[in-house]
Amino acid sequence: MFSRRTLLIAFSLFLPLCVAVTLSGSDASKLGALPTSLNVKDFGAIGDGITDDTAALQAAADKALEIESERRDSLKLRVGLARGLSNGSKASIYPEIYFPEGRYLIHRTILFQQSALLRGSGNATIIQKNPDQDIFYFHYAYRYAVEGLIFEGGKIQVHFWTRNMAARLRVKNCVFRNASSYALECTSYTKEKLEGEDWNKSKPWPPYLVENNILIPQPPDDLKLWYNSTLLMVEDCRFENCMKVADVACDLTAFQNLDVDAHPNMEGGAFRNRGQMRVDGLRGMAHPDGKKASYWFEGDGDFDLRNMHLDTDTDTGMSLIYSSVSPGTTIRKVRVEDSEIKSAGSNAHAIIYIRKGTMPNIITLSNVREISSSPTKAIAWESVPTEEELNTLKFFKNTPIKNQFAIVVENPNGNIDSTLPESLASLKDAPIPMEALQATLIKSREWEGNDMDQSGWTLMDARTYGVDPRRTDDQTEAIQKVFDAAANVSLPMVLFPGAAVYKVSETIRLPEKIAVRVVGSSLFVQTNKEKSFFEARQAKELIFKNCDFMGGRHAVEIAPDTKGRILFDYCSFYDQQGAAIQCLAEESNQAHLLIRASIFRTEQALVTNVDHSQIYGFWGISDPHLNDAAFIENRGGKMLVRWMLGNPTIWRGKRSKNKTIQNWNYSHNVRWIDNWGHLYCQGNRFGGESGGMCSVFNRSPEGTVYIGGGFARYNNPEASKPSLIFVEKTPKTIVVDSVSCIPGTSLILYSDGQSPGSIYTSGTFAK
Repeated sequence: MFSRRTLLIAFSLFLPLCVAVTLSGSDASKLGALPTSLNVKDFGAIGDGITDDTAALQAAADKALEIESERRDSLKLRVGLARGLSNGSKASIYPEIYFPEGRYLIHRTILFQQSALLRGSGNATIIQKNPDQDIFYFHYAYRYAVEGLIFEGGKIQVHFWTRNMAARLRVKNCVFRNASSYALECTSYTKEKLEGEDWNKSKPWPPYLVENNILIPQPPDDLKLWYNSTLLMVEDCRFENCMKVADVACDLTAFQNLDVDAHPNMEGGAFRNRGQMRVDGLRGMAHPDGKKASYWFEGDGDFDLRNMHLDTDTDTGMSLIYSSVSPGTTIRKVRVEDSEIKSAGSNAHAIIYIRKGTMPNIITLSNVREISSSPTKAIAWESVPTEEELNTLKFFKNTPIKNQFAIVVENPNGNIDSTLPESLASLKDAPIPMEALQATLIKSREWEGNDMDQSGWTLMDARTYGVDPRRTDDQTEAIQKVFDAAANVSLPMVLFPGAAVYKVSETIRLPEKIAVRVVGSSLFVQTNKEKSFFEARQAKELIFKNCDFMGGRHAVEIAPDTKGRILFDYCSFYDQQGAAIQCLAEESNQAHLLIRASIFRTEQALVTNVDHSQIYGFWGISDPHLNDAAFIENRGGKMLVRWMLGNPTIWRGKRSKNKTIQNWNYSHNVRWIDNWGHLYCQGNRFGGESGGMCSVFNRSPEGTVYIGGGFARYNNPEASKPSLIFVEKTPKTIVVDSVSCIPGTSLILYSDGQSPGSIYTSGTFAK
């Protein structure tokens, strides 16, 4: 079966001074305790599965908060919106909390606040013996990563509340077992939801009040769902026998490579979505009995699901989605691609089931196969809406029904009935031709170098060479000394303590092969705005993990080897006055650049021409000084951009009416991406703050452009071309597939003399 868009599928170590230690052997398949890790066993945890470790784990969490708060308040670092025009947001530098292999028994919820990185090794397991208590609750979560832990029992096992901040949260390589509720939750609430122009003044309200580390549950009736400006990434995790999997309401939630063994008594949806949800890679086994109404997914959010294999171990199938989407200012959709599902015999008798009185703007079912040989419907409705009901449901009242609703069903296998009710037949839209999809496809490539958690690395503690995490002055000389020494070491990994600020005034030169890892998160500050922090020439293999950068011309300037491999993992970039990452190779190259789970709050995020670049699961917040340029530049290679949570900061047009900003000379002719090559955009939020900006400028006739899923706003003509794509040069092929644009707006605009070229569109309402 052709896939339309195949993308993707214990010991403690303390480094003595002046010694580099090499990890080898199976016991080093995961890094143990690193220098400056907060090891829970140092706080009294036993980890034998018998002793109650609640107090010890809470003490470690409290220490992390103490360190993060002390460093943040003493340094008063601000990031975002450069050049003194705004206070921006507080920099968040924090430690790592480390859980060695063991079984840690707790009897009440462990409270975490603000930011930290939690990492387990081996089979580090947190066991909650009270089924009505959460395991970990993250209050006012801002920057959190949870990696390598196993959770057993309890109610909600990982529970985030973000206070509607621009939060970045990550859960990776974790196992969730036997949760009595949703294993994972990330939602935001308000107690009193204001309407009209005061909507944004609604006060965020937590599910628990916190008093002296005691959690006071709030009455459910007092919690009204509120906006949740959060990017949540859940990767490479397994859910076993949990009553439910996840309840999320985020600006963007991305699930990648999950395994789910559903609870036999599950009722409703395993996943509940009330925001923007993306799924790529889900293997699931359910155990429906045919008596309870159960589904893999439910909710009124935007669904973009692909590469799934969902089965049951009974004769009864289970529907994929129970959708309750009602149209609003944002065009919302249910989109399913390249998947195998057993839904025949389910309660809904359909793959997609639409709740009475609701209707997604776009329903797309493409290349989906029913696993069983029994017949099932592609789409079914509790009550098929009439034309009158569709007119009532549509949000844009002056636009025809056909310009607000579309249904695309492509290549169903023989036992899937894709016929539509007569009253909805006019909404059917033609799918994108296969040859156009093949012509624009860019396959995902994961990291092809050395995995950072595998054996073989030579660990180098930066403190050994004079780097001091407590200093706030210039440390250029000491930091350069570390990397000069690393040039003479086989497979070096330089470790920097977390919760620190490392300032330099000159560019630090890197060897051809190097990994830079912060134990927690620290800020690398370049005080000279004309210089980069790091520079690498003829780079063969570079890895940066947990590194945050502030200031400078570029954060990292790279000239890769013709076959170089570069990885940025869970990094942040603030206030660079050029591109945060500049990675420019010789014209003919096979270099590979991968950026994942990161934040860019800069004028430009990335400028590159490598053969294959891939950037996904990231915040993109442009600086208001961006002018006559793009946030990302693809200068001729193959670029894959997916799951961007884009927030344009534009002080021109709508924002220029603010009395404090007069005659703003920037934010002119701005856009998200300039493309000179082959560009593949999937499931992105090309945000509409300040009216938004054009998603793609195509600047060469040699490449292709694909934009699928996600949504886009581009309604500020003073700042940007008011279109999804602006064609400066006509590419070979353009595909626009199920993108949420405002009905009646321009899908594609052309510069003078450009022909339309080969354009294929489906499931979008822009003109």
